[in-house]
Amino acid sequence: MRHSTFLKYIILGALTLALGSQSHAQEENSLEYSSFLTWVKAYHPVSRQAQLIVDEADAKLLKARGGFDPKLAGNYNDKEYEGSNYWDVADVSLKIPTRLGVEIKGAFEWNDGDFLNPEQNLPVQGQGALGIMVPLGKGSFMDKRRADLAQAKIYQKLGAAERTLLLNDILMEAGVSYWNWVALYELFSRVQEAEDRSKVRLDAVIKSFNQGDYPGMDTLDAYNQWKSFQVQRIDAQLAYQKAGFELSNYLWSKDGFPIILSDSTLPVPISDTIFYSDERTERVLDRLQNLENHPVLQSKIYKLEFLDVERRLKAEALKPEVNVQYNLLTGKDAQLINRGAENMSLGLTPAENFKFGVELAFPIFLRKARGDIQVTKIKIQEEQLSLDLKRQELTNKISAQRLVVEAYKAQLSEQRKILTASRKLLELEEAKLKAGESNLFLVNSREQKLISSQQKIIALLQKYQIAELQLLWYSALILDVI
Repeated sequence: MRHSTFLKYIILGALTLALGSQSHAQEENSLEYSSFLTWVKAYHPVSRQAQLIVDEADAKLLKARGGFDPKLAGNYNDKEYEGSNYWDVADVSLKIPTRLGVEIKGAFEWNDGDFLNPEQNLPVQGQGALGIMVPLGKGSFMDKRRADLAQAKIYQKLGAAERTLLLNDILMEAGVSYWNWVALYELFSRVQEAEDRSKVRLDAVIKSFNQGDYPGMDTLDAYNQWKSFQVQRIDAQLAYQKAGFELSNYLWSKDGFPIILSDSTLPVPISDTIFYSDERTERVLDRLQNLENHPVLQSKIYKLEFLDVERRLKAEALKPEVNVQYNLLTGKDAQLINRGAENMSLGLTPAENFKFGVELAFPIFLRKARGDIQVTKIKIQEEQLSLDLKRQELTNKISAQRLVVEAYKAQLSEQRKILTASRKLLELEEAKLKAGESNLFLVNSREQKLISSQQKIIALLQKYQIAELQLLWYSALILDVI
């Protein structure tokens, strides 16, 4: 069943990829650039993995919040021996940790038996307790539960930044593959056009030869030119088809099946592609001015925050452990259930019925705590240096890439003029050939120069598009412009 579904996606791949049809004037099976990237973002396995990073961060936050869940516990022990009831001991308790480090506890104990320890003697009806534990030293400002929660919240922000970076990388790879596919298709199309022109020219030369206007050598020259273009067309077609398979690596269905790009699915002509607007340039400039918003730097800033929480937690180990506990106890006259609410009494007398305790602990040399803090501080310094370095690298890369883009723009402007002139020269040479004022050698030379100009402008257009994509990649803005 799975294989049949997979074959269905292959057969119908072209229909699924009809994403670029924004008007009836476009071909229904054309694959437009922004629609392609949108598809990759939505369904590529790496894109789905990127979402899992966010989902994992949410799960870790849920787990950290679980550290503050109230805990209900109970215990019962009974011993009967040779007809004697040694003891029946039962207790139930509820502990409520808080985000202030204070722990609230409610408990009820009931003990009975002939051989109870004196400290276990309780009122006949049992005894309730309501208490609180307050850390006054270690753990007063930060403890493991609060540190886990703070780090989970930071990890959630870090997950969002890493998701953006992962999507930015996969869209960059997909974009380069797309423009490689487009450029090879354009080269294939230009060679195919040259082959068609050479065939028309060959037929005209043969006709003129039969009429006695051309020598037989010209027909052989025209034939060789035609065959030469056939060989070039086969080579260009192979390169284009291989690029199509490489592009298929980024195409996946909504159900998680790979899609094979159909031969009938064509790119939008490179001459119709829209150059990047001033708005995108403004986005890049804004990124340069507010580089701290870059996901790469944000991830490092979040890691610094993560380490700072760790430092604060380890700094608590420099304090003595001082935990104070106080519990109010119900007295012997406690009546939890009575005939009237006015007679109900818990028997809570703070001055008479209570338990109080203080727990103290303190390592003498503090070598472990001091070592842990030093290690964490070193990690923070390393991360800070890495942040400073990455900030400077991004600034320089984005600035340099802007120069590359502008250089390609200038080259394209000049190359277009060369292409227009080459096309005009070929047209004039063909007209002269028809009038008998030129020869086939000159026409072939003009055509080779035209093809060379077409190849150069296609290569420049490809370099320009990839350079713009790299500029957006360095700026981590690809997601913002698709």
